[in-house]
Amino acid sequence: RFVVAAELVTSRGPITSERGAKVLALARDLAADPRIDVLSITDNPGGHAMLSPDALGTDLISRGQEVIIHLACKDWNRNALESRGWQLSSAGFHNVLALSGDYPVTGPKGLAAPVFDIDSVGLISLFADMNAGLPDVRRPDARLHRTDFFLGGVVTNHKLHEREVMPQYFKLRKKSRAGARFVINQVGWNTRKDDELVRWIKRDGLDLHVLANVYVL
Repeated sequence: RFVVAAELVTSRGPITSERGAKVLALARDLAADPRIDVLSITDNPGGHAMLSPDALGTDLISRGQEVIIHLACKDWNRNALESRGWQLSSAGFHNVLALSGDYPVTGPKGLAAPVFDIDSVGLISLFADMNAGLPDVRRPDARLHRTDFFLGGVVTNHKLHEREVMPQYFKLRKKSRAGARFVINQVGWNTRKDDELVRWIKRDGLDLHVLANVYVL
């Protein structure tokens, strides 16, 4: 059967606020629904500052719910992303969707500066290295404890022209070779493009599980 995931967008403000409580209630309802296998939680979508996804995800994994945590590169440099990886692993999050992230569009008292020290391919590579055990900088002959991340990426293949879509597939190949195990495509309105994505993955011999993106209007 299909694996069914539902994507949750967190709110602005603390989880104890009216909006935060509404999102938490929805998340708990979805977690209690036997038709839902995994909940996927966004990380500052659209370039806006939102509640951290693990603030919501912690409640869900305590209920035995599988969670995919989105992690975007726009707000963190590589050191902060490594630290964030240790935090997520320690909290019991193992499914990570690596994203470059949307360019910031707001910020308190001005536009927030983007970071983009590495992109989604670099983040997947970093976390794959953490899975293998990073070298300990203090003891070059020793390695740090391994993480157990199941890594994923996104692809925007709903493009009309070959010159637009092929760079997306080439980057998807890089993500797979860097350590991605699953892919979610950005929402689109052409099921032939979903079929095309599956065919490309098979043709290119990529070891990827695919989640189609369906938006309920």
